Amino acid sequence: MGYRIWNEKYRHHYTEALTIMDDELAYKYYEYVVRKNAHGWKDSERSRTYKAEWEFESQYPHITKKLTLKECQSFAKRVMKSKLWEQFNHKNDLAVRLRSACKTIQIEQMRSNSLSGVCYGDLIRLSESGMNKYVVLHELAHSAGFSKHDYRFRECLIRLVSRFLGREEAKALKKCFREKKLRVSTPTIKSPEAWLKACQRAPIKIVA
Repeated sequence: MGYRIWNEKYRHHYTEALTIMDDELAYKYYEYVVRKNAHGWKDSERSRTYKAEWEFESQYPHITKKLTLKECQSFAKRVMKSKLWEQFNHKNDLAVRLRSACKTIQIEQMRSNSLSGVCYGDLIRLSESGMNKYVVLHELAHSAGFSKHDYRFRECLIRLVSRFLGREEAKALKKCFREKKLRVSTPTIKSPEAWLKACQRAPIKIVA
């Protein structure tokens, strides 16, 4: 057995797998679980997420109806008073740290119009083109602790859109993400038994 690198957060999956398979396979199962839970350092899905959102906005132009800064601030406060927002805070450690530092999220206007909006944790800055409900929800999803444009961010955003813009809109947004081959929910982790059966059906390649 060679040198192994462990992520203690997932090591118990290796121990569980050892009850039905040998050491080498158990470690491969552990590696499979780590890969499934990996988010990576790079924001690799950002471009595709934006493209899906632009398609969504073209289908539902009312979601980008221009608001004043005061209206954006008022809308954000309504979101943050909701039970849904509280769920995000309780489930996400980063969000809890942000809330402990600042009880609310400040929204300001920025001079540059190169980006619709930017999130700095407890501070959101919107450009002239980003003064609308959808961009506010997009940046709030980041502020909830999902800094990258990965499936966790998209799952959060879809739930916010469903609650504050409508179920039809949320369904359409989900469809746009899927058309860009983007995951919109937490990946399913096979049990050791199911993973082992998959490996036995395809012994040449370990199924992920």
